[in-house]
Amino acid sequence: MTTEGPRPDLPGNDGRWFLELTGTVDSEPTSTSSFATLENLDLQAGVAAAVAAGAADVDETGEMEITDAADATAVLAPSGPLDDWEPDSLSRTLLRRRPFRWTVVGLTLFIVLAVVAAILWLPRAVENQATTLATSYRSALTDYRNTLPKTQGAVIVLADPESTDGEIAGVIPATADLQGHANAISAMAIEPLPATLPLVPREPLEALEPTRSNMLVLGGTGEDIAARMGRGYIYRTTLPELFSMPNLAVEADTSTINQLSVDLATILADTSSLTSDLPEDPLFASVKAAASEAAERFADWQLEYLEALRAGDSDAAAALSSELADARDTIERANAVALVTLGEEVNAEIVLLAGDIEATIASVPK
Repeated sequence: MTTEGPRPDLPGNDGRWFLELTGTVDSEPTSTSSFATLENLDLQAGVAAAVAAGAADVDETGEMEITDAADATAVLAPSGPLDDWEPDSLSRTLLRRRPFRWTVVGLTLFIVLAVVAAILWLPRAVENQATTLATSYRSALTDYRNTLPKTQGAVIVLADPESTDGEIAGVIPATADLQGHANAISAMAIEPLPATLPLVPREPLEALEPTRSNMLVLGGTGEDIAARMGRGYIYRTTLPELFSMPNLAVEADTSTINQLSVDLATILADTSSLTSDLPEDPLFASVKAAASEAAERFADWQLEYLEALRAGDSDAAAALSSELADARDTIERANAVALVTLGEEVNAEIVLLAGDIEATIASVPK
């Protein structure tokens, strides 16, 4: 059997009520007594305010004597949070909000007008961009076409065996001019079209794509022609310098032979360098092969030739001299044939290129 511990006293069972009843301790304030106390304090404050305002006096017994009824009423009258409220206050608040509402309306109207203006203006701006590009394409293509007659003249000079050195020198500017215009056309073709905002029609710009594709092909064709002319110019001007030596003697004294040995060694070095620097081109492949073979033979040839001179063998020296001359003639004839073929092929390419340019100019959107 367990023993239950002492229970705590319930509220109100602590015996305080008996002490309060006998007056031993003060009673705890209730809500009613608290409110009465607050009213009494408020009244005392009002009396003090009335006395301070000169609207009332307090006699010897502590009673208040009113001297000015109007002022005392104003002082002692209870005041509340809505005592000073005026209907116009709400009106002023609403009036203060009215400009904000007009600002919202104005801002909305501005946005609507901006959207409408964009809808009307942006497509026209895209059309203007397309027109500007089309004009620049036509101008560049026209300049490109106008260089072709000069290019044809340069090709004729390059392929003609009778052309002078001065005429051949004019091939370089014509080739560079063609190369420059071809590069410009290619660059314009690969340059991105102007960007547009989403949902803005791009049809005027996209209509230029066929022209741009043709320009890329036309630029590449011109670059190929210029490259072929450049290689032809190198073969035309380089081969005459191979084995460039004075007339070979069949008899010579010792001092002449010694000088020839130095000259032939220098010629061999120059010929080998020039031959190795010849560009690769299918049309001139046989020419380069013949030049390389002659350069390899020249290394042994000069030793045999100098030995024949030292031995006084004029017949051997003459035979070796004829061998070198024949090798040079063979190379020059092969080079002349290749240059004539180059002229014919490039001229035909130029004619086709001119026709393609004309067709492309006519197809550029207006």
